[in-house]
Amino acid sequence: MNVSSARCRHMPCTIGVSTTPNEFWKHFSCIASAMQPHPFSNVFRNCAYYWTFGSYIAYYVNHPLYTPVSDLQIKIGFGFGILCQVANFYCHIILRSLRGPGGEGGYQIPRGFLFNIVTCANYTTEIYQWLGFNIATQTVAGYIFLAVATFIMTNWALTKHRRLKKLFDGKEGRPRYPRRWVILPPFL
Repeated sequence: MNVSSARCRHMPCTIGVSTTPNEFWKHFSCIASAMQPHPFSNVFRNCAYYWTFGSYIAYYVNHPLYTPVSDLQIKIGFGFGILCQVANFYCHIILRSLRGPGGEGGYQIPRGFLFNIVTCANYTTEIYQWLGFNIATQTVAGYIFLAVATFIMTNWALTKHRRLKKLFDGKEGRPRYPRRWVILPPFL
């Protein structure tokens, strides 16, 4: 087994390693779509979702007929994925700052960093994180995971974008929600 093959075979582990802390972070610290803490039951559901796909991807990465990508492609994909994961963490810090110290507070317009151009920058960075992962592994299962995750997060983003535009309509002293991409510039 060459070095590239060994590196690729361990890539599915990054799904569990990167998503489990993210789920607990969402539960304990971040705002969900309704400005409420992330329900704890979602931690188990979401971890099961990620771990199922991680196993599905691991099957293909560890299959005897799998042809690993080059070391350079692994480094580029994994590096891009890590960069996007750090950006996602920063997006969650920005969202957390919109809430009061006790976790309460009304809706506010997210500003700063990628939120100046995208309504749901946290979803954008997560989608791009998984794109980096797929650049590094190149499996059909990984791209299916990316497509499913993109579909789910796009629906959440559209709902959130519509809600924010409705709440911040510029009438009766309310600020007007700025024109932004919803989730995936330049597509949506």
